Amino acid sequence: PAITLEIARNAKGADSAALAGELVRCVEVIYLGIGLLIVALLTLGADSIATGWLQLGSLAAPEAGLSIALMGLIIALRLYENIYRSILSGFQELVTLNTMSTVLALLRWGGGLAFVMMSGTGVVGLFAWQAGAASVSLACFGLVARRRLHRLCPVAKLDFTALRRIQRFASGIAATSILGLL
Repeated sequence: PAITLEIARNAKGADSAALAGELVRCVEVIYLGIGLLIVALLTLGADSIATGWLQLGSLAAPEAGLSIALMGLIIALRLYENIYRSILSGFQELVTLNTMSTVLALLRWGGGLAFVMMSGTGVVGLFAWQAGAASVSLACFGLVARRRLHRLCPVAKLDFTALRRIQRFASGIAATSILGLL
């Protein structure tokens, strides 16, 4: 929400367009770190999760472990994708956002179903497909959002002081989200 708000504030030609670009750059770096942490934790813990927490039934433990590791990659890619979705939302490019979301969801789920049915690869194949589709989705949203952001702010430097501007708003959103989980 904070990126959407800052982009919307500055999309109409406000003087602080560079600050919106700096905020996006900061969030990209933070999300990259979080995404890498998620991938690392789920990859390293995949075998323990598969054998200790799950009742596998007919699924072999190595397949379950690989599926869990792929889940970590999918989560990280989809998390990062949300940065670019927020940019498009802030620019009020809702038709573009919704069209892309629909087409990419069809690729993700319809393509995944077709892939599994034709290849017979099972759960690992489905998660591999999902990881590939998440990569394509990230690339598509990233390309469109970056092009649009480039018009507002051609050069965005990495300056973490940009985070201070949204600290109160982001803290309120985080608190609301945490309370919603209770």
